[in-house]
Amino acid sequence: MLQAEKLKRNGSEKREQASALQNTMWLQEALEQIPRPLVLLDGRQRVAAVNAPAATLLEAGDPRDLLGKSWQDVPGLSSCGPSLVESLEAPGSAVRRIDGLSGRMTEFFSMSSKEGLSGGTWVRFLGGLV
Repeated sequence: MLQAEKLKRNGSEKREQASALQNTMWLQEALEQIPRPLVLLDGRQRVAAVNAPAATLLEAGDPRDLLGKSWQDVPGLSSCGPSLVESLEAPGSAVRRIDGLSGRMTEFFSMSSKEGLSGGTWVRFLGGLV
C-alpha cells in the first residue's frame, strides 16, 4: 500500500511540474507578442518571462537565457535594488527609476497575491537611450 501511495504522489508531482512548465511557456509566448521591452519577475524575484526586446536591451541574446535568474544576476537590473524594494513595499504602485548613464527609464510594478505573499513584479523599460 505504501508503494502505491508513493507512485500516486510521484504521478501527481509530475503532472504539477508539466502544468507549471506549460503555464511558463504560455506566459513566455504571450510576452513575445508585446513589442515594448518587458520582464516578469516571479514571487522570489527571479525572471519568470521576458520578451525579445527586453533580452536585447539587457544584452542577454536569447530570452530563455534569462529565465530563472535572480534580478541581481541580470545586467541592467542588478543596479535597481532600491527601486525594486520600494516597489515590493508598495504593491500596486508603479516605481520609476531613471538610469543616470543611459537616461533609460525603468518602471517596476509589484503585485501581491491574495495570501499576502509577493505575486511578482513587472519590469517595463520606458525609453531613453538604449
